[in-house]
Amino acid sequence: MSLLRRIAEEPAETLPYRELVAASTVSKGRVSQLLGTLEALDLIERYGPRSETRVELRLPGSAFVDALDAEHGRQAELDATFSQARQYSTQCRVTPREHEPPFPAGADATAAGGDPYRTRYLNRPAHHATAAAAEAGAITAVEAPFDDTDTRTRWVSYNDERDEVVVAVRARTALQYTVSTALAFSSPRLFDRVLTVDRLEDIDIPPEVLRDGRCIGGLSAEAAEDGQVLRDTLIEWGEDLADMTTKLRHGDHERDRDAFRGDIMRSALGLAGTVAHLLDVAGVDVVRELRVPQWLPHEKLGEIARTVTVGAAIQSEYADRTLYRQVFEDREEKRASAFGVDVDAADPFGRFIGGLVLRGPDATRLARHVEGQLADGPAPIHEDAPEIAVSIPVRTPDRTTYAEVAARMGREKRLDPTRDAVTILRALTGNPYAVADALHALGAEPMARDITLDEVRAALGHLEADRLFPDAPPTVGKAMQALLRSTTPLSQAELAEAAGVSTRSLRRYVDALDALTLVEATDDGLRFALPTREQRGADIRPAVLDDSAAARQDLLFDVVLALTDDPPNKLLAAVFTGGSYDEGLLRRRIPAVNPWIRIAKVLCNDPEVNTTAVTVGNPTTQTPIGADRRAES
Repeated sequence: MSLLRRIAEEPAETLPYRELVAASTVSKGRVSQLLGTLEALDLIERYGPRSETRVELRLPGSAFVDALDAEHGRQAELDATFSQARQYSTQCRVTPREHEPPFPAGADATAAGGDPYRTRYLNRPAHHATAAAAEAGAITAVEAPFDDTDTRTRWVSYNDERDEVVVAVRARTALQYTVSTALAFSSPRLFDRVLTVDRLEDIDIPPEVLRDGRCIGGLSAEAAEDGQVLRDTLIEWGEDLADMTTKLRHGDHERDRDAFRGDIMRSALGLAGTVAHLLDVAGVDVVRELRVPQWLPHEKLGEIARTVTVGAAIQSEYADRTLYRQVFEDREEKRASAFGVDVDAADPFGRFIGGLVLRGPDATRLARHVEGQLADGPAPIHEDAPEIAVSIPVRTPDRTTYAEVAARMGREKRLDPTRDAVTILRALTGNPYAVADALHALGAEPMARDITLDEVRAALGHLEADRLFPDAPPTVGKAMQALLRSTTPLSQAELAEAAGVSTRSLRRYVDALDALTLVEATDDGLRFALPTREQRGADIRPAVLDDSAAARQDLLFDVVLALTDDPPNKLLAAVFTGGSYDEGLLRRRIPAVNPWIRIAKVLCNDPEVNTTAVTVGNPTTQTPIGADRRAES
């Protein structure tokens, strides 16, 4: 049980095998034996290369620990009631799930300063969803919720097979975003997994180029020769940065608060840029995720967007030269110390390193601010700036995003996604994080094969109701969850009871789901249009998937009839004209249909326009290769 509880204490319920062994009071062989037993019981799963094995709780394991915790709580109540001789302080009694493990050495410990800031590992579905949503050189806005109760955890993960790093932070302010990103990048957990001493020493770019071209900080002559010195220098930089933020919070500084805050911001931007460039020259793919809470005012979003823009310019390069230093740096001594750049007039565009995902219910709002800030630039262009720039697409997920996350999670389970599976997963969830969590609930197969539609149904059935049709009224998600989990057809009354909703609120939405061919009315009742496990191999799927000529306007016309009471013919004629429809008019005049428009588009595999490319820098009239194609994708 101690092993299960140790894993459960982690926010992502995932731990490296070596950390489990180090924390255990029994031998390494005994730990391995116990993990084998837990794995046979489907309570945990081990994954990753032999040298860096990870252990994560499976859904049954998490449920088992929760059940034990609940039983522990009930027993504690009885003890308190019937054993007056034993008195415990309620302040000292916590459940194992609430207990915080000690802070690791380095930036995490310093950042704490008595506060529970920490860097932890992302689990597999979170890693793959973020990496699938990201596009190299682009910024992607994903309207996906996240657990906003854990406000002081930074996340890192590394996929050995793909040589890919994901860093995820939550931020309400520009300073919090910048500092959290820098501390996550400089975490010993990340360096020990990715930028090992050997890997740092294998970088074959001359130190002078790294220092004065890429503007990598901390690269003294000694650090350039010794990877251990460089590693320790950057981790210490993170510790110093964390200490500065603690002093800022406590007012323990001699400089003016705004000036001291500026020092922190510059240090954090420099540290994050340094590690991002190091990862890039080491050949590691870099993905960042910024989690933004809902309801931030426009002023806050604007400040965050400006910092995103500054960071993007620092973490962009042209011919091993940072864009910010070459084009926007206003300090003459800094420009003088930087290497110059030979510009290829035929190709004056560099690249933004890796990808950035903006995540949260207001991600699209933030993305609009980011577009504007990128267009304005992070700072005025200095008069001697070379004519170089980067083109940064600002985009939203499309079908390729969902296909990628399904393929990534499918590879973990040895289940290859099919076209129909991707369409259904995308239609019912609305974001790649829900798709990853759904597929993560499936067990791994002994040999690779195509995923079956009953497995798609089972995967979706594991999701909470609010993650199904998230934009629709809550009744819809509850009804879909009940239908997905039921192995037999349900009458409307049975469905209402299973979903915990009223029959009256259900009826209209069932008709809309029927119009989309997601729900079928049979003689025995309503069923979801996918096979159950017992029906594996049966030709049961939404009829719209069989119609290659299906058009969203036809589906939406039927949805409108289902959701509205006798809509005026003039309105229908104005909206649905000439084999098409006026989406803007439809949204304005019949707002109840808004959540269903996306679903109809997905089921019909409509092409999307989801990208706006923004140029940052000192561009010529030359257009970067592929920019036109990206803007129309």
